[in-house]
Amino acid sequence: MAEVRFEDVKKSFGKVTVIEHLDLTISGGSFVVLVGPSGCGKSTTLRMIAGLEEITDGELFIDDRVVNDVSPKDRDIAMVFQSYALYPHMTIYKNLAFGLLLRKTPKAEIDKRVRGVAEVLGLEPFLDRLPKQLSGGQRQRVAMGRAIVREPKVFLFDEPLSNLDAKLRAQMRREIAQLHRDKGTTIVYVTHDQVEAMTLADIIVVMHEGRIMQQGSPLHLYDRPVNRFVAEFIGSPQMNIVAVTVQNKGGELVLAGEGFVLAAPQSFDVEADQSVLVGIRPADVRILSGDADDAEVTCVGEVEVHEPMGAEAMSTVVTKLGTITVREEGHGSASIGETVRLGFGADLVHLFDGETEQSLRKGSQSEEEA
Repeated sequence: MAEVRFEDVKKSFGKVTVIEHLDLTISGGSFVVLVGPSGCGKSTTLRMIAGLEEITDGELFIDDRVVNDVSPKDRDIAMVFQSYALYPHMTIYKNLAFGLLLRKTPKAEIDKRVRGVAEVLGLEPFLDRLPKQLSGGQRQRVAMGRAIVREPKVFLFDEPLSNLDAKLRAQMRREIAQLHRDKGTTIVYVTHDQVEAMTLADIIVVMHEGRIMQQGSPLHLYDRPVNRFVAEFIGSPQMNIVAVTVQNKGGELVLAGEGFVLAAPQSFDVEADQSVLVGIRPADVRILSGDADDAEVTCVGEVEVHEPMGAEAMSTVVTKLGTITVREEGHGSASIGETVRLGFGADLVHLFDGETEQSLRKGSQSEEEA
C-alpha cells in the first residue's frame, strides 16, 4: 500500500504551464479519483505518477523514494488506459503474462498468477483466444487483469470505462470496487464521469486549470463545496445558480432579485447590499401545489422542458433570474407551458460571493478536507 506524494510539482510543455504548484498526498491503500474538465491537468498528473511525463519542477514520491528520474518500469506501478492497448497477435494468456515474462518471473509463478486473475475476472474460458475475438467489456477485463497480475504498489486508471456502454460501465465499476476491497492497493483514477467519481472514490480531487480546487470525500464535496466551480462540477444534474442581492428588510436579511425572495440562511456570512450567488441542487427545488402559502414561494417561472424518466422527472423552468432545473420523484407534476411556483428551503441553499465565487459558509475554510 504505497503512498504517492506531490511536493510543489510543476509541469510545463514549452512555455505553456499545465500544472502549477501541485501539492497532493495520496495515502496508501486509498482510492483517489481525479476529476475536472478537459485540459485541467488530471491525466497529466496521472502520467507523471506513471513516469510517462517528466516533471518540470518539484518532487514526486512513491513512499519515501523520490521517483522523478526513475524509469516507469522501476516504479512498481501498473496503468490501465482508456484504450485497451492489448497485443493483438498474442492470446489472452500471453497478454496477461507478458509483463511478468519481462520481469523474468518463474514460469510456475506466472501460470499461477495468470490463472488466478483469470478466475477472478471471469476470463478463464478465453485464455486461448485473441483480443479481436472478445467483446469490449472482456477486453477491458484483460487490460485490468494485465495490471492486477503484476501485483504493483499503485494502480493507475485513465478513464478506463469511457469506451463501454452504460450496462458494462456499471458492471466494471463494481469489479473495480471489488478489486480495491480485495487487494487494498493504492488506486489513482481519472474520469469525467460523475457516477464513477461519487461511487468509487474514498477521496475526490477536483482540478481546474492545473490547480486543485478542493479535495475530500464525495459527500463532503457535494454538501460543502468551497466555490462555485466545485459546486457546479460535483453532482448531476449540476447545481442551479442565480445572482441576487442581500437586502435588509425590517431588520432581517433576505436574498432578493427580480421575482425572487428568500430569507438569508444563518449558516452563511452575508451583509446588506452584498452581491451573492445562490446555489441549490435540482433535487432540493420544490414545485409548490396550488394551496401553498405565498410565504413558501421563492420564485415563479414557466416550464420550458419536461423530461419524465420513469422513476424521476426533470423540468427546466424559466424565471426572471434565469433557468432553474427541478428534479422530482416519479413522473413529476409539471407540464410544458405551465406557470409554476418554486420553493427553496433556506437550509438547503449554498451561497457564494458574487465577485470571488468562494463559499460564504461560516467556517468553510476550516471544513475543507485535506
